[in-house]
Amino acid sequence: MRTGRIVRCLCAATIAVAASLGLAIPAQAFIQSWNDYASYRASWDFVNSTSRVEVGGMACSAARASAFDIQLVRTAGSVNIFTTSIRAANDNWWWIDSHSAVYGTSYYLRWRGFRWDDANSRYVQDVAPCQGVQARSI
Repeated sequence: MRTGRIVRCLCAATIAVAASLGLAIPAQAFIQSWNDYASYRASWDFVNSTSRVEVGGMACSAARASAFDIQLVRTAGSVNIFTTSIRAANDNWWWIDSHSAVYGTSYYLRWRGFRWDDANSRYVQDVAPCQGVQARSI
């Protein structure tokens, strides 16, 4: 039992040090959140451990942004691999969609907040008071 706790502590410490140094974090599951106003966020890098990745996120509802989407981006070249459909900013975490990904490749997630513009009948970028992104290898 004691050895298991030590191993978990060492793993958590290693991940924290890697993140602080700007290194990609190997992840079966990845989550990051922010608690201040923004219309755009980019997560830390993470390394996918399977051939598919599921992405999701959240947004708080107490601001102008009423919706959000998530982009899965390959770190090398900042290539947008996949953009999710738009989801409601309602304080809930969503698992939105999965997409093929290359095992061992570094990715990051982009979060973008939106509101509906009646005058132009389209979504425009706007702020939310908190945001979050998540990914998991499936």
